[in-house]
Amino acid sequence: MLDVWEKQIVCFHRRYRHPANLLSVLAIVTSAAMSPRMLVAATYHVNPAVESAADANPGTETAPWKTISRAASAQELQPGDTVVIHSGVYREHVEIKVSGQPERPITFTAAPGARVVLKGSELVRGRWEKLAEQADRKEPYPNAFTGVWRIVLGDEFFTDARFQGGYQDKTRRWVSQVFLNDNKPLQRIGPDPIYKNDEYLKLATVGRGLDDMVEDSFFFDPSDQSLYIKIAGEPAWFSIEVGVRGFVLTAESDLLSGSSALHSGGRRRARGSGHARFCRERPTMFSIRIGTGSRAVGRR
Repeated sequence: MLDVWEKQIVCFHRRYRHPANLLSVLAIVTSAAMSPRMLVAATYHVNPAVESAADANPGTETAPWKTISRAASAQELQPGDTVVIHSGVYREHVEIKVSGQPERPITFTAAPGARVVLKGSELVRGRWEKLAEQADRKEPYPNAFTGVWRIVLGDEFFTDARFQGGYQDKTRRWVSQVFLNDNKPLQRIGPDPIYKNDEYLKLATVGRGLDDMVEDSFFFDPSDQSLYIKIAGEPAWFSIEVGVRGFVLTAESDLLSGSSALHSGGRRRARGSGHARFCRERPTMFSIRIGTGSRAVGRR
């Protein structure tokens, strides 16, 4: 058995709108039959590793697009076309707006042997402060702040277009999750700012604030955008990422079947607080087929 992780195929379709009269139908059919572009599929490329990559490019292999989002809304795409995504970490919210046709879907696929990672997080860079060394911070008990570090997140972390209302109001800003070295989520301290605890959800809330931090935990204070983490070691030893996008993959069209696997901080899978992988470390392929009449296929 091949040790291959083949991602699900996600199918979407646009709702069909009936033309106003028979003449418009004939015009559409005639123009489609006469257009060679409708019969010959094209291939486009997304490859940020190419120095000249830009979303203003035509999307060819030598002049590729830079983001998956550009391809997801490309007016150039026609039924039957393919978008080849090359290796890279794509920190963006991809909203699919294109649509294919029955038996002629638009396919988004990783390049052969490529490792493509779509993330809803951003890397945290900058100088961390050791909380125990700040004289104005009074510990609730001896050594409570040992191993606690603080950094202030800039406004560039809070730009998700789908959450402008919350992000414009600084008191409502939030961090969905914190990851160490890509795959270790930290425990949130305090109540979840999005999912409210009730009898149905039965969320387990750990602590209320900074004074309640435990090993491998984080606390975010929106009043000054301070992020606190308590870890064994120094932040410089790790790659630290924070989930700041509400979604990583959405579509205007209806979802027929299948879904994208997300690596997130627990229950926030559908919101995309973590990472969606197009393929894992071994060379594999991930396809999103856009159009009607397709089946979702997933095999591990």
